[in-house]
Amino acid sequence: MNEYFRIVFNRKWIAILLLLVLTDCFLYTKSVKTDLNCLPAEASDAVEHLRDRIVGLPYEKAMEILNQENEALNARQAAAFLISMNMDQEENIQRYKAKYENFEEILNDLQSGKLSLTADAEQYAVSYWLEVYPYYSGYSDRMEAIRENAEKLKNSSTFSDPHSFVFRNIEKTVTDYARCETIRISPHSDLMFRFLRTYRISDVFVLLSILVALCIIKESDERDLSILIDSFPGGRMKFHLIQLFALFTVSAVSVLCLRLFPVFFSSFLFAEKMDMNIYVQNYACFEQFTLPVKTGTYLMISAAYELFACFFCGCLFLAALSLF
Repeated sequence: MNEYFRIVFNRKWIAILLLLVLTDCFLYTKSVKTDLNCLPAEASDAVEHLRDRIVGLPYEKAMEILNQENEALNARQAAAFLISMNMDQEENIQRYKAKYENFEEILNDLQSGKLSLTADAEQYAVSYWLEVYPYYSGYSDRMEAIRENAEKLKNSSTFSDPHSFVFRNIEKTVTDYARCETIRISPHSDLMFRFLRTYRISDVFVLLSILVALCIIKESDERDLSILIDSFPGGRMKFHLIQLFALFTVSAVSVLCLRLFPVFFSSFLFAEKMDMNIYVQNYACFEQFTLPVKTGTYLMISAAYELFACFFCGCLFLAALSLF
Protein backbone atom coordinates (compact mmCIF):
# COMPACT_ATOMS: atom_id res chain seq x y z
CA MET A 1 0.00 0.00 0.00
CA ASN A 2 3.04 2.30 0.01
CA GLU A 3 2.30 3.23 -3.60
CA TYR A 4 -1.29 4.18 -2.66
CA PHE A 5 -0.18 6.48 0.17
CA ARG A 6 2.61 7.92 -2.00
CA ILE A 7 0.01 9.10 -4.52
CA VAL A 8 -2.94 10.10 -2.34
CA PHE A 9 -0.92 11.88 0.37
CA ASN A 10 1.56 13.49 -1.99
CA ARG A 11 2.25 17.03 -0.75
CA LYS A 12 2.50 18.42 -4.27
CA TRP A 13 -0.98 17.15 -5.20
CA ILE A 14 -2.55 18.31 -1.92
CA ALA A 15 -1.03 21.80 -2.31
CA ILE A 16 -2.23 22.10 -5.90
CA LEU A 17 -5.71 20.85 -4.94
CA LEU A 18 -5.99 23.50 -2.19
CA LEU A 19 -4.81 26.15 -4.64
CA LEU A 20 -7.43 25.01 -7.17
CA VAL A 21 -10.19 25.15 -4.54
CA LEU A 22 -9.25 28.70 -3.50
CA THR A 23 -8.95 29.82 -7.12
CA ASP A 24 -12.27 28.21 -7.97
CA CYS A 25 -14.06 30.00 -5.10
CA PHE A 26 -12.49 33.32 -6.11
CA LEU A 27 -13.43 32.98 -9.79
CA TYR A 28 -16.96 31.81 -8.94
CA THR A 29 -17.50 34.77 -6.60
CA LYS A 30 -16.18 37.18 -9.22
CA SER A 31 -18.40 35.64 -11.90
CA VAL A 32 -21.53 35.90 -9.74
CA LYS A 33 -20.85 39.51 -8.73
CA THR A 34 -20.23 40.48 -12.35
CA ASP A 35 -23.54 38.97 -13.49
CA LEU A 36 -25.55 40.43 -10.60
CA ASN A 37 -23.92 43.89 -10.42
CA CYS A 38 -24.41 43.66 -6.65
CA LEU A 39 -23.49 41.47 -3.70
CA PRO A 40 -24.98 37.95 -3.96
CA ALA A 41 -26.51 38.17 -0.46
CA GLU A 42 -28.23 41.46 -1.40
CA ALA A 43 -29.70 39.92 -4.55
CA SER A 44 -30.87 36.85 -2.61
CA ASP A 45 -32.48 39.02 0.06
CA ALA A 46 -34.27 41.12 -2.58
CA VAL A 47 -35.51 37.98 -4.35
CA GLU A 48 -36.83 36.48 -1.09
CA HIS A 49 -38.48 39.78 -0.08
CA LEU A 50 -40.32 40.02 -3.39
CA ARG A 51 -41.22 36.33 -3.24
CA ASP A 52 -43.00 36.88 0.09
CA ARG A 53 -45.12 39.56 -1.58
CA ILE A 54 -46.32 37.47 -4.53
CA VAL A 55 -46.36 33.88 -3.26
CA GLY A 56 -49.88 32.47 -3.06
CA LEU A 57 -51.38 35.20 -5.22
CA PRO A 58 -53.21 34.52 -8.51
CA TYR A 59 -50.96 34.76 -11.53
CA GLU A 60 -52.55 37.96 -12.83
CA LYS A 61 -52.26 39.74 -9.47
CA ALA A 62 -48.65 38.63 -8.99
CA MET A 63 -47.67 39.83 -12.46
CA GLU A 64 -49.43 43.13 -11.81
CA ILE A 65 -47.32 43.67 -8.68
CA LEU A 66 -44.14 42.71 -10.53
CA ASN A 67 -44.91 45.08 -13.40
CA GLN A 68 -45.66 47.90 -10.94
CA GLU A 69 -42.35 47.27 -9.18
CA ASN A 70 -40.56 47.22 -12.51
CA GLU A 71 -42.17 50.53 -13.49
CA ALA A 72 -41.18 52.11 -10.16
CA LEU A 73 -37.59 50.92 -10.54
CA ASN A 74 -37.41 52.28 -14.08
CA ALA A 75 -38.60 55.64 -12.73
CA ARG A 76 -36.00 55.46 -9.99
CA GLN A 77 -33.30 54.67 -12.51
CA ALA A 78 -34.36 57.62 -14.68
CA ALA A 79 -34.36 59.97 -11.67
CA ALA A 80 -30.92 58.74 -10.60
CA PHE A 81 -29.65 59.38 -14.13
CA LEU A 82 -30.91 62.97 -14.05
CA ILE A 83 -29.21 63.59 -10.71
CA SER A 84 -25.92 62.01 -11.74
CA MET A 85 -25.84 64.04 -14.97
CA ASN A 86 -27.04 67.27 -13.29
CA MET A 87 -30.01 67.33 -15.63
CA ASP A 88 -32.69 68.09 -13.02
CA GLN A 89 -34.12 71.01 -14.99
CA GLU A 90 -37.89 71.43 -14.98
CA GLU A 91 -38.27 70.42 -18.63
CA ASN A 92 -36.59 67.06 -18.00
CA ILE A 93 -38.63 66.47 -14.86
CA GLN A 94 -41.88 67.21 -16.69
CA ARG A 95 -40.93 64.80 -19.47
CA TYR A 96 -40.39 61.93 -17.04
CA LYS A 97 -43.41 62.87 -14.92
CA ALA A 98 -45.58 62.25 -17.96
CA LYS A 99 -43.99 58.83 -18.39
CA TYR A 100 -43.73 57.59 -14.81
CA GLU A 101 -46.22 57.85 -11.95
CA ASN A 102 -44.89 59.47 -8.72
CA PHE A 103 -41.69 60.44 -10.53
CA GLU A 104 -41.31 63.75 -8.69
CA GLU A 105 -41.70 62.03 -5.32
CA ILE A 106 -39.06 59.46 -6.24
CA LEU A 107 -36.74 62.23 -7.41
CA ASN A 108 -37.16 64.11 -4.13
CA ASP A 109 -36.48 60.93 -2.10
CA LEU A 110 -33.29 60.34 -4.06
CA GLN A 111 -32.12 63.92 -3.58
CA SER A 112 -32.88 63.82 0.14
CA GLY A 113 -31.12 60.48 0.61
CA LYS A 114 -34.22 58.45 1.53
CA LEU A 115 -33.52 56.23 -1.47
CA SER A 116 -30.12 55.15 -2.77
CA LEU A 117 -29.14 56.03 -6.31
CA THR A 118 -28.57 52.38 -7.20
CA ALA A 119 -31.10 49.58 -6.95
CA ASP A 120 -29.31 46.72 -8.71
CA ALA A 121 -30.49 44.05 -6.27
CA GLU A 122 -34.13 45.15 -6.46
CA GLN A 123 -33.96 45.38 -10.26
CA TYR A 124 -32.50 41.89 -10.49
CA ALA A 125 -35.21 40.51 -8.18
CA VAL A 126 -38.00 41.95 -10.32
CA SER A 127 -36.43 40.68 -13.55
CA TYR A 128 -35.89 37.29 -11.92
CA TRP A 129 -39.51 36.79 -10.88
CA LEU A 130 -40.87 38.15 -14.16
CA GLU A 131 -38.83 35.42 -15.85
CA VAL A 132 -39.52 32.43 -13.58
CA TYR A 133 -42.97 33.05 -12.07
CA PRO A 134 -44.83 31.78 -15.16
CA TYR A 135 -43.10 28.41 -14.59
CA TYR A 136 -44.72 28.05 -11.16
CA SER A 137 -48.15 29.29 -12.17
CA GLY A 138 -48.28 27.09 -15.25
CA TYR A 139 -46.70 23.95 -13.79
CA SER A 140 -49.98 22.06 -13.31
CA ASP A 141 -51.06 22.75 -16.91
CA ARG A 142 -47.69 21.98 -18.46
CA MET A 143 -48.24 18.21 -18.63
CA GLU A 144 -51.47 18.64 -20.53
CA ALA A 145 -49.73 21.00 -22.96
CA ILE A 146 -46.92 18.46 -23.47
CA ARG A 147 -49.45 15.70 -24.22
CA GLU A 148 -51.36 17.87 -26.69
CA ASN A 149 -48.18 18.89 -28.46
CA ALA A 150 -47.02 15.27 -28.60
CA GLU A 151 -50.32 14.18 -30.18
CA LYS A 152 -50.05 16.92 -32.80
CA LEU A 153 -46.53 15.84 -33.68
CA LYS A 154 -47.43 12.14 -33.87
CA ASN A 155 -50.42 12.87 -36.09
CA SER A 156 -48.35 14.90 -38.53
CA SER A 157 -47.16 13.09 -41.65
CA THR A 158 -43.50 13.87 -40.85
CA PHE A 159 -43.40 12.09 -37.47
CA SER A 160 -46.24 9.54 -37.80
CA ASP A 161 -44.06 6.44 -38.34
CA PRO A 162 -44.29 4.48 -35.01
CA HIS A 163 -40.97 2.74 -35.74
CA SER A 164 -38.99 5.93 -36.22
CA PHE A 165 -36.61 7.33 -33.63
CA VAL A 166 -38.45 10.68 -33.52
CA PHE A 167 -41.82 9.01 -32.82
CA ARG A 168 -40.33 6.95 -29.96
CA ASN A 169 -38.58 10.06 -28.62
CA ILE A 170 -41.90 11.96 -28.55
CA GLU A 171 -43.52 9.17 -26.53
CA LYS A 172 -40.53 9.01 -24.18
CA THR A 173 -40.74 12.77 -23.57
CA VAL A 174 -44.36 12.42 -22.46
CA THR A 175 -43.45 9.48 -20.19
CA ASP A 176 -40.50 11.33 -18.65
CA TYR A 177 -42.48 14.47 -17.82
CA ALA A 178 -45.42 12.40 -16.53
CA ARG A 179 -43.20 11.22 -13.66
CA CYS A 180 -43.19 14.78 -12.26
CA GLU A 181 -46.90 15.40 -12.82
CA THR A 182 -47.98 14.75 -9.22
CA ILE A 183 -45.30 16.93 -7.62
CA ARG A 184 -46.67 20.00 -5.88
CA ILE A 185 -44.29 22.92 -6.18
CA SER A 186 -44.03 26.42 -4.74
CA PRO A 187 -41.78 29.37 -5.65
CA HIS A 188 -38.24 29.05 -4.30
CA SER A 189 -35.14 31.08 -5.04
CA ASP A 190 -32.77 29.05 -7.21
CA LEU A 191 -29.96 31.60 -7.44
CA MET A 192 -27.25 29.32 -6.07
CA PHE A 193 -28.18 26.45 -8.41
CA ARG A 194 -28.75 28.80 -11.35
CA PHE A 195 -25.19 30.12 -11.22
CA LEU A 196 -23.59 26.79 -10.31
CA ARG A 197 -25.14 24.99 -13.29
CA THR A 198 -23.69 27.51 -15.73
CA TYR A 199 -20.27 27.73 -14.07
CA ARG A 200 -17.97 25.17 -15.71
CA ILE A 201 -14.50 26.19 -14.59
CA SER A 202 -14.79 23.70 -11.71
CA ASP A 203 -14.90 20.84 -14.23
CA VAL A 204 -11.60 22.00 -15.73
CA PHE A 205 -10.04 22.21 -12.26
CA VAL A 206 -11.18 18.65 -11.44
CA LEU A 207 -9.42 17.37 -14.55
CA LEU A 208 -6.31 19.39 -13.69
CA SER A 209 -6.25 17.81 -10.25
CA ILE A 210 -6.48 14.34 -11.77
CA LEU A 211 -3.74 15.13 -14.30
CA VAL A 212 -1.41 16.17 -11.48
CA ALA A 213 -2.11 12.86 -9.72
CA LEU A 214 -1.39 10.98 -12.97
CA CYS A 215 1.98 12.71 -13.22
CA ILE A 216 2.73 11.51 -9.69
CA ILE A 217 1.70 7.98 -10.66
CA LYS A 218 4.08 8.06 -13.62
CA GLU A 219 6.97 8.96 -11.32
CA SER A 220 7.24 5.27 -10.39
CA ASP A 221 7.87 4.42 -14.05
CA GLU A 222 10.52 7.11 -14.32
CA ARG A 223 12.32 5.59 -11.34
CA ASP A 224 12.10 2.10 -12.97
CA LEU A 225 10.12 0.80 -9.97
CA SER A 226 7.43 -0.67 -12.18
CA ILE A 227 10.03 -2.87 -13.97
CA LEU A 228 11.23 -4.22 -10.64
CA ILE A 229 7.71 -4.85 -9.35
CA ASP A 230 6.62 -6.49 -12.60
CA SER A 231 9.36 -9.08 -12.15
CA PHE A 232 7.63 -10.53 -9.05
CA PRO A 233 4.80 -13.08 -9.44
CA GLY A 234 1.51 -11.20 -9.46
CA GLY A 235 3.35 -7.95 -8.88
CA ARG A 236 2.14 -6.23 -12.03
CA MET A 237 -1.55 -6.87 -11.37
CA LYS A 238 -1.40 -5.84 -7.71
CA PHE A 239 0.71 -2.76 -8.44
CA HIS A 240 -1.63 -1.43 -11.14
CA LEU A 241 -4.75 -2.20 -9.12
CA ILE A 242 -3.31 -0.11 -6.27
CA GLN A 243 -2.66 2.72 -8.75
CA LEU A 244 -6.25 2.51 -10.01
CA PHE A 245 -7.57 2.56 -6.43
CA ALA A 246 -5.43 5.64 -5.75
CA LEU A 247 -6.76 7.26 -8.93
CA PHE A 248 -10.34 6.55 -7.80
CA THR A 249 -9.60 8.14 -4.40
CA VAL A 250 -8.06 11.18 -6.08
CA SER A 251 -11.13 11.49 -8.32
CA ALA A 252 -13.46 11.26 -5.31
CA VAL A 253 -11.56 13.90 -3.33
CA SER A 254 -11.36 16.18 -6.38
CA VAL A 255 -15.12 15.96 -6.99
CA LEU A 256 -15.81 16.50 -3.30
CA CYS A 257 -13.59 19.61 -3.08
CA LEU A 258 -14.26 21.13 -6.50
CA ARG A 259 -17.88 20.16 -7.22
CA LEU A 260 -19.67 19.49 -3.93
CA PHE A 261 -17.89 22.07 -1.78
CA PRO A 262 -18.84 24.91 -4.20
CA VAL A 263 -22.51 24.03 -3.59
CA PHE A 264 -22.16 24.80 0.11
CA PHE A 265 -19.90 27.77 -0.64
CA SER A 266 -22.60 29.12 -2.96
CA SER A 267 -25.19 28.64 -0.23
CA PHE A 268 -22.98 30.71 2.07
CA LEU A 269 -22.34 33.32 -0.63
CA PHE A 270 -26.04 33.87 -1.29
CA ALA A 271 -26.94 33.47 2.40
CA GLU A 272 -29.52 30.86 1.34
CA LYS A 273 -30.41 27.85 3.43
CA MET A 274 -30.47 24.74 1.27
CA ASP A 275 -33.53 22.55 1.86
CA MET A 276 -32.52 18.95 1.13
CA ASN A 277 -36.07 17.63 1.47
CA ILE A 278 -37.85 19.45 -1.36
CA TYR A 279 -38.05 18.25 -4.95
CA VAL A 280 -35.63 19.95 -7.31
CA GLN A 281 -38.62 20.87 -9.49
CA ASN A 282 -39.29 23.61 -6.90
CA TYR A 283 -36.34 25.44 -8.49
CA ALA A 284 -37.15 27.01 -11.86
CA CYS A 285 -33.72 26.18 -13.32
CA PHE A 286 -34.70 22.47 -13.14
CA GLU A 287 -37.65 22.98 -15.47
CA GLN A 288 -36.26 20.47 -17.99
CA PHE A 289 -35.15 17.96 -15.32
CA THR A 290 -37.57 15.01 -15.48
CA LEU A 291 -36.33 12.87 -12.60
CA PRO A 292 -38.53 13.40 -9.50
CA VAL A 293 -35.84 13.52 -6.79
CA LYS A 294 -35.26 15.71 -3.76
CA THR A 295 -32.37 18.14 -3.46
CA GLY A 296 -30.18 15.89 -1.30
CA THR A 297 -30.69 12.93 -3.63
CA TYR A 298 -29.93 15.10 -6.65
CA LEU A 299 -26.62 16.21 -5.13
CA MET A 300 -25.64 12.59 -4.41
CA ILE A 301 -26.58 11.45 -7.93
CA SER A 302 -24.65 14.36 -9.47
CA ALA A 303 -21.60 13.63 -7.31
CA ALA A 304 -21.67 9.92 -8.23
CA TYR A 305 -22.06 10.70 -11.93
CA GLU A 306 -19.17 13.17 -11.90
CA LEU A 307 -17.01 10.81 -9.85
CA PHE A 308 -17.29 7.96 -12.32
CA ALA A 309 -16.95 10.33 -15.30
CA CYS A 310 -13.74 11.75 -13.84
CA PHE A 311 -12.42 8.30 -12.93
CA PHE A 312 -13.13 7.08 -16.46
CA CYS A 313 -11.30 10.10 -17.94
CA GLY A 314 -8.42 9.44 -15.53
CA CYS A 315 -8.19 5.82 -16.69
CA LEU A 316 -8.08 6.97 -20.32
CA PHE A 317 -5.34 9.49 -19.52
CA LEU A 318 -3.40 6.82 -17.59
CA ALA A 319 -3.68 4.40 -20.52
CA ALA A 320 -2.50 7.12 -22.91
CA LEU A 321 0.47 7.99 -20.66
CA SER A 322 1.47 4.34 -20.41
CA LEU A 323 2.13 4.36 -24.17
CA PHE A 324 4.97 6.84 -23.75
